[in-house]
Amino acid sequence: MDEIKQQALEKISAFVDGELADDEIADVVDALASEPELQSAWSEFQLIGDILRATPAPAVDVTAQVMAALAATPEEAVESGFSSQKPKRSVSL
Repeated sequence: MDEIKQQALEKISAFVDGELADDEIADVVDALASEPELQSAWSEFQLIGDILRATPAPAVDVTAQVMAALAATPEEAVESGFSSQKPKRSVSL
């Protein structure tokens, strides 16, 4: 992709994100009106933004499990699968 197209795509991305300088908006709108490739990029950027805004981050709370493991006595930790001790090896001679 040539440098001019790349710059245009960066400006469209900034425009979609609300980060484009006011004095550059008219140039981007003019480019969008005349370039089908840039119109396609505009649509893709809008779609990506819509998806990112609509998709909540997964809510995973492992706090209770971690706190329980930290508070466990060594016997409870071993029984529940948490152990700070390395397994002992038996050596046969």
